[in-house]
Amino acid sequence: MKSKELSVDLRDRIVSKHKSGEGYRKISAALNVPMSTVASIIRKWKKFGTTVSLPRAGRPSKLSDRGRGTLVGEVPKDPMVALSDLQHSSEERGEPSSRTSISAAIHTSGLYGTAARRKPFLSKNSKTKQMVHQKSRRKSTPKKKMTGNVDTQFTCPFCNHEESCDVKMDRTQNVGIISCSVCLEEFLTPITYLSEPADVYGDWIAAWIAVNTPICDQP
Repeated sequence: MKSKELSVDLRDRIVSKHKSGEGYRKISAALNVPMSTVASIIRKWKKFGTTVSLPRAGRPSKLSDRGRGTLVGEVPKDPMVALSDLQHSSEERGEPSSRTSISAAIHTSGLYGTAARRKPFLSKNSKTKQMVHQKSRRKSTPKKKMTGNVDTQFTCPFCNHEESCDVKMDRTQNVGIISCSVCLEEFLTPITYLSEPADVYGDWIAAWIAVNTPICDQP
């Protein structure tokens, strides 16, 4: 925290005691002034030949230390706050300041605005590589061939001859046909694109059971 500025009379007394041969420690104890301040005043007197405060290099800041701290504390709470809003709040506290002064005070505290980095345009080489990668991804993976044989011949439920019934899948009419080459029995049933010959044979067996089961035995 910045201390109050010493009066010119007190500074002159410090220089006078230094001229009489007193040391920094003795002067500090006698006048109740920090030894570092005594040394600073004597160095200034030796360099400029005066103890009067020299003109400052620039205009004094309109913002006090407390006002600057308040502004810096408001920014982290709302990073999207505008300078005009900070300027308005500074005026309400009785410290009217320009937007430039407020911006400088915030930057001094290490707070800066940020913007999203613009994505660079793709070069011709990058576009070519990207298209090659996309085409390679679009290639469909080869379908695996089905292994094993699908049964198309079954045992006839009427004559009990094994592998005497052949199944034909009419995908155009969505009809499955099974017939026995021995007893010439035939059965038709609707099918879908997922149906297999075993499904046609299963429907035939279910229909045969329904017809040949006595009514008293049916559930």
